[in-house]
Amino acid sequence: MWDVRGECAPGALVLIKNLDTGVIAGTEDKDGDGRYLIRIEATVCDGAEVTQLLGNDVSGGTFFVVEPLINGMPDGSCPR
Repeated sequence: MWDVRGECAPGALVLIKNLDTGVIAGTEDKDGDGRYLIRIEATVCDGAEVTQLLGNDVSGGTFFVVEPLINGMPDGSCPR
């Protein structure tokens, strides 16, 4: 399990799809602070995409690779 944190539009529904497994996890920013925390099932180097929905608006997906961070930077576990 991995914790994914980030910023979103206040009140948005945030979804993360593991592109390797197809599993989707999500949360709603109910307190409207513009931040989210989603726990996802993934293996190191899985590709994932985060999307947010607010009303009828859907953001474009943002791709990322699941890997450990050191001081906020990828630790190099996954080849680029």
